[in-house]
Amino acid sequence: MHLLRNRTLTSKAILAAVANRIRLFDVYASLKRKHIGSQVVIANYHRVTMIKDDWSCESLSPQAFESQIEYFRQNFEILSLDQLSRHLRQDRSLPKKAVVVTFDDGYLDNYVYARPILRKYGVPATFFLTTGHIGGSRLFWWDKVGYAVEHTRKQWLELTEFGTWELPAYDRRKTRNRIVNAIRDLPEQRKNLAIEDLLRVAGVSIPDALAKEVILSWEEVVEMSEEGIDFGAHTLTHPILTNMPLEQAKLEIVQSKKDIETKIGRQVNFFSYPNGSLNSEIVDIVKQAGFVAGVTADPSWITQESDVYRLGRIMMIGDSNRSAVLLCGLWGDLGVLRRL
Repeated sequence: MHLLRNRTLTSKAILAAVANRIRLFDVYASLKRKHIGSQVVIANYHRVTMIKDDWSCESLSPQAFESQIEYFRQNFEILSLDQLSRHLRQDRSLPKKAVVVTFDDGYLDNYVYARPILRKYGVPATFFLTTGHIGGSRLFWWDKVGYAVEHTRKQWLELTEFGTWELPAYDRRKTRNRIVNAIRDLPEQRKNLAIEDLLRVAGVSIPDALAKEVILSWEEVVEMSEEGIDFGAHTLTHPILTNMPLEQAKLEIVQSKKDIETKIGRQVNFFSYPNGSLNSEIVDIVKQAGFVAGVTADPSWITQESDVYRLGRIMMIGDSNRSAVLLCGLWGDLGVLRRL
């Protein structure tokens, strides 16, 4: 099965490389631009690091990230999220080709590796912070899952709520991702209990200092802010906001905004919905909290008709050919067709 999966992934990679080589994605983007009138995308990143933590979420190498920033510089107009939101709120025409750079969560490698590259090329970016984790001692919940899966000595995990999971010796990332997906949409209390159960069954303890090694401190946030980098709010604890009482969701949204404003002494205007989960009630809270725009996980281009509180973003990955599929709009369009 492992060999078959590798062959499937290799075939997809080869197809993407061939399609990119013959400029198929450029043709698709050009046709889509003619229909829509512009190509404006919000690129979304999480981690940029030289160190591959197999227990953490996917990351790009600094070389891959710099290559993408160079590509953006050569082929797109670079906008800040503030500039884009002003275009939309003031009903001004969008540029023909433009990109906005954003980061989610608040990983330390954003400061160490991404920040110097952005500064080198003069590219603005908005970093969305999960404020309950900044400067603290708690890993993000998905990293707890990944750490447990990667560091357990067991070959099987029998979880109380989610059954039995095999842990192959050669690559545990697929199992990690499946457990993360199984837990992700649970109400917060059940999610926390499921992670405690996982750690107990795996026989793994997370080192106390680990969070400080991978998550930003407030001192680093302040330094970045003083350099002109923009920050947005991403809740206190990264919950699925639609899975909790509205008052609790409101606290997550409003307090994360206050946390950042208190630390950096500047207004926070932008909000990122964790996992892109939202509904009209959550959007209303974001508006009432004083945010001027919100970004989601919907892999769609921005158009003149886009709702400024529901702006889609393209999740960027290290493979340049597969990234081309995302940027040209094909992946988002296929997603729309699948939902019909």
